[in-house]
Amino acid sequence: MAEAMIGGLLSGQVCSAESIWATDPVAERRDRLKSQFGIRVGPANREAAAWADVVVLAVKPQTLPAVFSELGPILAHAHRLPGR
Repeated sequence: MAEAMIGGLLSGQVCSAESIWATDPVAERRDRLKSQFGIRVGPANREAAAWADVVVLAVKPQTLPAVFSELGPILAHAHRLPGR
């Protein structure tokens, strides 16, 4: 899913490769994403979320509770849109 979203963002020129940071716990997958799309990759969700203006969680549903637990404090302090 993440690969399709990244490909769509780049081919639709919604953003540049330099503005995308993908994380994955598997080094081989990170290496493939980096070589395929030229994006920034890493293993650290917290670091990527703190860097980002927009966070997209492309994870399996059973993984969401752990990801929310990890990123909750960072995302809770994210900037909100006016009126939200």
